Amino acid sequence: MINTMRKNQDGDTIIEVLIAIAIVASVLGITYSIMNRNLAIMRNNQERTEATRIGESQVEALKSRVQTASGEAEIAAISDSQPFCIEITSGNIDYLSSAVPASNLATANLSSSAYDTCIRSFYSYVIRRNAPGDPTFTITVRWDTISRGRGEVRVVYRIP
Repeated sequence: MINTMRKNQDGDTIIEVLIAIAIVASVLGITYSIMNRNLAIMRNNQERTEATRIGESQVEALKSRVQTASGEAEIAAISDSQPFCIEITSGNIDYLSSAVPASNLATANLSSSAYDTCIRSFYSYVIRRNAPGDPTFTITVRWDTISRGRGEVRVVYRIP
């Protein structure tokens, strides 16, 4: 009786098992690829958000600086070729004498001395007046992205 039961049981063939393994492997590979891409996008968004936050904090520091009489005179005296950053903790303006000219900013090396005094974590930032006497300032925040590229955020602020 035991022999007759075994003869009537059919198992999967090796081809069916290999096809099932190939389907499972394909689904897992596609899932891994999608998850990896989503993680990279999420990380890039986090980096951009942090850079925007740094730029906005410099705008807020610039706003509060302009609201004081001495700060307004100091801001009015800044030329377009005099890049600077504002130290958030002390409120001091740090002028960058060796900063990269605005025309070369897109190709500037992040490790150059122009960004040495304006660094927060791994973000480099600088504030520039757009033109002499123009009440518009551009805050440029740059960083090396996790995907080995370069990221940049520009925040523009016009003094009212």
